[in-house]
Amino acid sequence: MESLKLPPQPPITTRVSIKGFEAAKLRAFAHHRTQTQEWEPLRKLVASQGDAEVFSLVGAPDGLSEDDLFQGI
Repeated sequence: MESLKLPPQPPITTRVSIKGFEAAKLRAFAHHRTQTQEWEPLRKLVASQGDAEVFSLVGAPDGLSEDDLFQGI
């Protein structure tokens, strides 16, 4: 069987501070019972992110760097 090849990740274009909201994010996620099987991976992800969450705007112009998901709206 051929191994699955994932497409390359798009560049990170947006970094949003989540400082002070990490615990609230985990509490909110815990209320979604259908997703609790992902609890440990999510907890590790949140812990590894530090105080920023990152996003990629697909098709963004080269060099785009934002800190607000609603910038330009």
